[in-house]
Amino acid sequence: MTLVAIVLIVVGAALSLFATSLIVRPTGWARATGEIIGLSSSAPAWAPHRGASFRYTSGDGTEHTVWSPDGTTAGSGVGGPVQVRYDAEDPANARAATPLTQVFVLIAIADAIAVVGILILVL
Repeated sequence: MTLVAIVLIVVGAALSLFATSLIVRPTGWARATGEIIGLSSSAPAWAPHRGASFRYTSGDGTEHTVWSPDGTTAGSGVGGPVQVRYDAEDPANARAATPLTQVFVLIAIADAIAVVGILILVL
């Protein structure tokens, strides 16, 4: 039982750190709202993440078109909005931003897993 508890604690902590890393953006990266112009046909429509092509306008007014493997969440279709993070020094280097609600749900689940592990270990 101790091994199960330790595994739960480690998995919970790792998931929590991963989710937290989704919030922290690289230094110098800016945000913009883009438009989805194409979706990956390899993922079903109900999948939580599907690759997408999107276009956005960077701070200097230049329009960019980018492909991102994690380009959109379920429910967003072609023509829909997508939050974009892009490197201000190289605007062609961009990715879809993960919605904060998804990140916080993942953190909550990860922390719950770790707490269950701690409770198993203590009790």
